[in-house]
Amino acid sequence: MQVDATPVMRELVSRFADDPARVDAWSDSELYAEIALAASVVAGESSVHEHLWNNAAAERINARMNSGWFADVRLGSPQAHYRDPGSTPRAVNVTNGDPRSIIGQKPQGALWTSSHLPDGSNGWSIFEQGGARELVDVKFDPHRVCVHHLDDIQDYVTLVTRYPRTAEGNAHVDWVAAAADLDAVHLTARGLARIEGVVRDTPFGAACLAGWNAECTAWLRSPPA
Repeated sequence: MQVDATPVMRELVSRFADDPARVDAWSDSELYAEIALAASVVAGESSVHEHLWNNAAAERINARMNSGWFADVRLGSPQAHYRDPGSTPRAVNVTNGDPRSIIGQKPQGALWTSSHLPDGSNGWSIFEQGGARELVDVKFDPHRVCVHHLDDIQDYVTLVTRYPRTAEGNAHVDWVAAAADLDAVHLTARGLARIEGVVRDTPFGAACLAGWNAECTAWLRSPPA
């Protein structure tokens, strides 16, 4: 099976190129951590690996992402959320930022959460070790949530073309328009490997999801109780 050599997949495959069988020896939580680390390396352009593509490793990774925890793309409750100690919940009020920066391309004012992993950690745990922020659970009724899942590149192209915002010839998401229809946008763990850093042409310009770096959900409206 042909596996797309996305930026994150190239970095990830390089980590297993010397011994593809290691892919099957790792738990879903351990493999997710490698995906998140690969995504952060791609974002920071700080790879120390030669990007040696290994079809066997790529196929094993792809098979893992189509099974187990990775294959369940539902947005489960509760979600994990990190906040400053002593801070109180705030209303979600999404605006558009300056698309010339990666931070500005994200929904400003969104509530960010991440899913729990099989080992009890969550999609952000690896980046919060030793940090001062406190972890809280965000509970909601999954049946009342209108969520757009980003599980492959076409999901992101659909989001951009449905809610376009153009800047300097590039296509971005108009988060204010999206918030009129959607409660949340969920980047799945395998979506992180398949979408992050990939450029696709749209009728509104080139689109590229950048800087999300982890399995996560951007809440455009307050989670429904």
